[in-house]
Amino acid sequence: MELHPHPATKITVLIIGGPLAHADHTGDEIDLDALPDSASALVESAMWAEVLRLERLYNNGKPFREVAGGRLKPGPGQRGVSRLKQPRKPAATDTNS
Repeated sequence: MELHPHPATKITVLIIGGPLAHADHTGDEIDLDALPDSASALVESAMWAEVLRLERLYNNGKPFREVAGGRLKPGPGQRGVSRLKQPRKPAATDTNS
């Protein structure tokens, strides 16, 4: 079975692996300030990279419109609640050990 990584996984590898691979290949020192210093910073970097990719793909490179009020409501919306109430089906990769 061929595995296809999630796009966020690819972005995470680029964010962390890019500077490390470059330094390893060129012999340059690793700029530790360029690496995320926490899980939150890693997620923020990955999310911004994905937002920029989606803006290029779906919005002609222009920023998406602002959220009314500047903040999203916490928690799932109505569609999310109904989706969460549905029984989960095991994924093809799930196995019983």
